[in-house]
Amino acid sequence: MLIKINNLNKSYYSDSKSITRALENINLDFSNSGLNFIVGESGSGKSTLLNIIGGIDNYDSGSVVVAGHSLSDLNSNELDYYRNSIIGFVFQEYNLLTEFSVRDNVKLALDINSIANEEKIDDILLKLGIKEIENNSVNDISSGQKQRVAIARALIKEPSILIADEPTGALDLKTSLEIIEIFKEISKEKLVIIITHDLDIASKYGDRIIELKDGSIIKDIEKRVSKKEKIETLSSNLIKVNQINDETVNKINEIKEEFDQKVYIVTSDNERKTKALFPNANFDSKKEGFITKNNINKEKMKQINLTKSKLKINRLLKLSLSNLLNKRVILILTFILMTLSLLLYGVSEGLANYNKVDAYISTVDKENLKTINLVQKNNDIYENIREEDYLYLKENYQNINIAKEYNLPMKIYFNKPINNYKKYSLYGISEATDVNEYGYKVIYGKSLINNYDEIIISEYFANLIIKGEYFSDINKIENIIYKKIKLDNNEYKVVGIIESSYLASYKNDDEKITNYGEIRDNLIYVKEGFYNNYLSKVDYVEYYLDSYLKDSDSAYDSNNTSISNIMFDDFDKIENYTINYYNRDKTSLLDNEILVSESYIENNHLCINTCNSDSFKNSEFVLSYDSKLLYASNDYKVVGTFSYDGSNDELDNLYTNGLILSSSLKEKIIKRIYTNYELLIGLSDNYKDNGRFINNAYDLGFSINKNFTSKYNEYTEIVTSISDTLNTISIVLLFVSIFLLYSFIQNSILISKRKIGILKSMGIDDLNVYCIFLIETLLVAISVSLASSLMILLTTPVINLFITKSYGFYFSALNIKPIVFIKICIVTIIISIMALIIPFIKFKKISTAKLIGSR
Repeated sequence: MLIKINNLNKSYYSDSKSITRALENINLDFSNSGLNFIVGESGSGKSTLLNIIGGIDNYDSGSVVVAGHSLSDLNSNELDYYRNSIIGFVFQEYNLLTEFSVRDNVKLALDINSIANEEKIDDILLKLGIKEIENNSVNDISSGQKQRVAIARALIKEPSILIADEPTGALDLKTSLEIIEIFKEISKEKLVIIITHDLDIASKYGDRIIELKDGSIIKDIEKRVSKKEKIETLSSNLIKVNQINDETVNKINEIKEEFDQKVYIVTSDNERKTKALFPNANFDSKKEGFITKNNINKEKMKQINLTKSKLKINRLLKLSLSNLLNKRVILILTFILMTLSLLLYGVSEGLANYNKVDAYISTVDKENLKTINLVQKNNDIYENIREEDYLYLKENYQNINIAKEYNLPMKIYFNKPINNYKKYSLYGISEATDVNEYGYKVIYGKSLINNYDEIIISEYFANLIIKGEYFSDINKIENIIYKKIKLDNNEYKVVGIIESSYLASYKNDDEKITNYGEIRDNLIYVKEGFYNNYLSKVDYVEYYLDSYLKDSDSAYDSNNTSISNIMFDDFDKIENYTINYYNRDKTSLLDNEILVSESYIENNHLCINTCNSDSFKNSEFVLSYDSKLLYASNDYKVVGTFSYDGSNDELDNLYTNGLILSSSLKEKIIKRIYTNYELLIGLSDNYKDNGRFINNAYDLGFSINKNFTSKYNEYTEIVTSISDTLNTISIVLLFVSIFLLYSFIQNSILISKRKIGILKSMGIDDLNVYCIFLIETLLVAISVSLASSLMILLTTPVINLFITKSYGFYFSALNIKPIVFIKICIVTIIISIMALIIPFIKFKKISTAKLIGSR
């Protein structure tokens, strides 16, 4: 005996809470072989009974023991192993995997158990007459061929029980008989249970017919013919007596003794005599060779061990890919929408997390800059470079050259005006002893400065010298090398000329000279220590200061009065001047006393008549421009005037708009005016070292002072102002991507609901089914992640290139950090897994029969 069913009950509950009795008090047993038909009207419970035996549906009460296993005691996974080991399903709708060929559909049954046996596949295909179509798609073969494929798939794993639900329902008569003949042949060695509506086929081919009505067995008839002519054995305790004699009497008595129970007898003749011989027997003369069977079969239960399915990774991958190919439209749509969403997410994330310093580093790298300048600011106000910061950078970055720059304006006078002026002021000095170390290209002369009286100038400044005819006999810049020029009354030898970085838009030298004002080309390059040496020789400083009379109604607007020069009372260094102290006994200045140029007083109407001490009695003279520049108090007392008596145009300008302070303030004032305002940086060839240096410099409060930084500052302000909006957009787009992926997975599983049921009916367990869909969704997630990441990588340079063309230099407006790609990948993978878990928890509660749609 292979199957034993006792008091089996099953009900279905509709949404309206009504109850349908599908099976009621079913008692059956099945031998190890034979062709068994279950018949009955629609809704009689046939499919439910078959599904319960096949382990794809559950039941409410009673017991079903198959091959020694009580189905109620098996958990979900063990039921999968049960179907894998014992049951072979053949469905009316075939339930083949349409994306596979005939051979692959059959092969899948072996793949479930990691069995590779091509010969066995060939044999089963030949046996069922479908070898010649093995490479055809199952969509391209006939219904009869499909059913043969389904039978081959069920048989190849050698199940003990073959279950078929209306296997001929969609076939013509000829094909139906061919299929039934196959089942009949199989039933000689295996138990075959078939649901059918065709009573003629059941009567002709069946060894047993079980008829159901309203969930109950109304007939259970079995036919077996013995080899003897006088008696037909219909079952273990059912015989048909054709002739009454001693032999038949003895046979009946043997049956009674063997089973110790009632014997049912059918007779075709001598009925009266038979009843007289066996008064306790039950007779039924209405059947021709069949009788209702109510006995309990005492045949020993056959035991079969359960085997877990073992799908290899390559088969899991193939099943996953086939799933994807079956959903091309939704796959392509999801792929495009998710890729675009994640692309926009990445871009908005990149904008929201924009880092100006990283952008600077990118520009430095892409533009292959060897030279940058650092400044220190406090609320957009430039500050003197802190000596401790300078020393820290020098000590910690030995492979990067660092030089100080000072805003020391040095004047030169040309013989020919340029832009209507003969005087030209350089912006400052750079203590770059060897200009090659700072990325400058020397086009004439040498790069190394050996002495304080040697300088290197830019190509731009050299052209100004030629244009201004400073040398009457020189008209080429290369001839300036080793010539001396006078700057602020001191002579310096030009030992080198470096190439200027003219803007690309300038078309000729004239436009370069008149329009270009790049700060690098308005510096002179000197030996380290030049600044301190220069200070020892300074007699005056040129600096514009606003001035007015404190607490005076006659004071002018400070914007209308200015003093450009500050001198000191080293009178032995000043020639051709006259000093007029209001106090005739006075000979020197205190720290809060000043002498004002008579021409300045006259030009600004500070005195209505002749100036004297009373003119400033109620009002002290105030220099307001920057209180930090003048070491003493802002308020200065005017104690006299001075005037220039000579004819030197340079000195005349100096004295006309100037004032004299005490020489005791000289060093302090000069150091406050001529500040170390920048650091010149000669970068290394190592990108990472440069990046660390710039980041460290910014941590110390430095900023890059380059022509591109103002654009970055503007851009930073814009991005900062909309940062919250960008963050919101970024989060929304991320959730859109998550929703799209989740929807795809949910739809994918819903679309594949029947396929899940088919795979489980074949014995594939939940874990393997989950892995199939997990691989599928991971393939989508990884593909989308890679595609969106690639799109971001391709889009970023396009955006940067567009802005670069607008600005004229590489502008890293969008600098996507690796964390963005990591987030995209992690999020898509996590969502894939989560989106699978939720529906699978739900599907685990649904019977396999319902997933397939067989009830």
